[in-house]
Amino acid sequence: MRSIFAAATAFVVYSADFLVAGFSIFRVIGCILLLANLRGTWLSWRWRSTQTEPPPVPLNGGFDDKLSDQLPIAIWPIGRFFYYVVAAIDLALVLMGAASTFLKLPKAP
Repeated sequence: MRSIFAAATAFVVYSADFLVAGFSIFRVIGCILLLANLRGTWLSWRWRSTQTEPPPVPLNGGFDDKLSDQLPIAIWPIGRFFYYVVAAIDLALVLMGAASTFLKLPKAP
């Protein structure tokens, strides 16, 4: 929900994986989509600070509306801390993999 950190983390981790794993048209498209998501999140966050009218009312029709529109709003305030920990671990593992790939470190016996 308008978290620039979450969007930036997803983009950085996927981009680092893209650099390590090699070129693929699907990875390029994924990086482009995540960059667009980061830009959209940043614009949404910036527009919200200057907004004068109330946000749109969340959908409350069926199960799919509750799952896609109300569940993230309910989970994110608590779940973001878990996300931050998992994102930091994932980023550390990707960077360690990148370091071992680019530095050609010897493998453990």
